[in-house]
Amino acid sequence: MANIEEVWNSIQFVIVLYKESLQNTKTFKSLESAHFTSNIKLNLFVYDNSPLPKKQNFIHNRFNIIYVSDINNSGLSKAYNKGFTHAITNNKKFVILLDQDTEFSNDFFIKYEQAVLNNQDIEIFAPKLVLSNGKIFSPCIYKYKRGWYPNEVGFGINKLKNLVPVNSGVMLSVRLYQKVGGYNEDLKVDFIDFQFMEKVINFTNEFYVIEEIGLQEFSDQSEDFESQLKRYYIYLADVKAIKKKITSSIEYFVIVIVHTLKLSIKYKSIAFFTHLIKA
Repeated sequence: MANIEEVWNSIQFVIVLYKESLQNTKTFKSLESAHFTSNIKLNLFVYDNSPLPKKQNFIHNRFNIIYVSDINNSGLSKAYNKGFTHAITNNKKFVILLDQDTEFSNDFFIKYEQAVLNNQDIEIFAPKLVLSNGKIFSPCIYKYKRGWYPNEVGFGINKLKNLVPVNSGVMLSVRLYQKVGGYNEDLKVDFIDFQFMEKVINFTNEFYVIEEIGLQEFSDQSEDFESQLKRYYIYLADVKAIKKKITSSIEYFVIVIVHTLKLSIKYKSIAFFTHLIKA
């Protein structure tokens, strides 16, 4: 059985930034505050999608930091793929994917250690993520090509046919990633996790929910009208980029209409439907 140092030497962290310095993100701050007893340095791959990268200091006593700037904002899929490529080059076994807006507990590292050491046949691990309103954001119920908030999620082994882990804190084995063939770089932001997990289920139906609860900031809760409208343009582009069968095309059509209607009501504007018609 692997020891704690072997576990962390085999893991690559990947965090994606946008218009924020690493040191100011909620995610990195919570990792800095978390208890960690080993003297080894953790491996962190930082992918910055900011159009104007911020000046940052990447010398750290706990992390070996590799920084990549992408001023073209190529999206999450490319960032994830680049992170996995770096992990493969450096013979890592797992990658932990992180966004910049998640707060984890002070026991983050301990809980991940225990999960990996006690479940060495599992290839997907994920924390439970909750929103500020208490709703469970991840893992979520995946049905009709969209995610739904579950009432409860049990820790331990779960089935992908029932729940799908998404977003920050998901840990994937490099071997599984290679089997799946990576993330679809035609998708920039939306549907990325769902598309990936649709392929994952061909290789495994199990994942492990770690006894870690992260607080997730959700962009739809906070963005102003102009930001949300720009975000909507990306959403439509991602829908177009998905290779669809006739049956799934109907499902995507429905969720786009529902999403557009919700935004129109929330912001009291026809701008979303206007763009949908023009798209």
